[in-house]
Amino acid sequence: LHRKIPELCRSLAADPTVFFAKNAVYFPERFTLDGSDFQDRNIFLAAQVLAPDLPDLSRMISAMFNGSAVTWVRFTPEFQIGGTIDSIPPEILAKLYVPSTNDHNEGPLGSARVHIRYHPNSNPASFSALERYRRNNTEAFADKYITVEDLLHVMREVRKEDANGENAAFRKAVVEELESKARVHCEKVRVATEKKLEREANLRATGVERDRVKIKSMTVPQLKAQYDVYKLIVKDDIIRKTTLVSIPRRQDKLDAVLAALDRYEANTNTALSNASDDAIMQIDSSAAAGADVEMGDVEKDELSGEEEDEELYH
Repeated sequence: LHRKIPELCRSLAADPTVFFAKNAVYFPERFTLDGSDFQDRNIFLAAQVLAPDLPDLSRMISAMFNGSAVTWVRFTPEFQIGGTIDSIPPEILAKLYVPSTNDHNEGPLGSARVHIRYHPNSNPASFSALERYRRNNTEAFADKYITVEDLLHVMREVRKEDANGENAAFRKAVVEELESKARVHCEKVRVATEKKLEREANLRATGVERDRVKIKSMTVPQLKAQYDVYKLIVKDDIIRKTTLVSIPRRQDKLDAVLAALDRYEANTNTALSNASDDAIMQIDSSAAAGADVEMGDVEKDELSGEEEDEELYH
């Protein structure tokens, strides 16, 4: 069957429209190696329903099966005529069992990756020991068969391993490696911070160009510099949501910079207007306060005059 897979893939890649045929579900031999019936016929119904909304679906199916045909040939050389498996005598081949997937290898590799991620100080030996402990149900075995003498023997062996300094050397090596990585990381952060500060200083020195005639005659690097000024210094809300990749052409960059300038000037004018209004309100408040003080002084003078008159008449 393995030798038939590339040919089947090439056949489906050559004519992907067979998936959308109304009677596709009645001809499983077109799609399967052994001609057996489908496990789920709804896949064809779903393809027929979705096909009108997916104009490139046929091309995608063709590309997928073309790639599969190439990959199957590359990954199954042992199944070629005259290859390793083809040369095995039939009586031996009948007794062999080869898993259809590589889960036995890839599964533990993934588990080891996750284990190392959460236990960075671990090593393959400790991971292997933990996996054997879990898979073999070692704890239940120990509870049932291990005696006190066995436990004492294990404890003595562990002490011997600790005494020879192997574990201590391993822990020391781990600490040194972590310290080395930390130093490298700190140096990278320092260099990146210096570059960021230097870049921001250069952009501040560049400043916002407000002459639209000059902007329209700018080169692409100059437009990029203005773009960075609005993004990193001015912090324009629209520019910060875009990237230079999204505006690849010079005209796109020019339009983005001019639009950012319009927003910058509008915000600046609004800020100046608000500042002027605040200043006027502050002046009015000061004038009103001064008037209140003067009125208070006048009232005091009037009261003083009335008191003097009363003293004269009394």
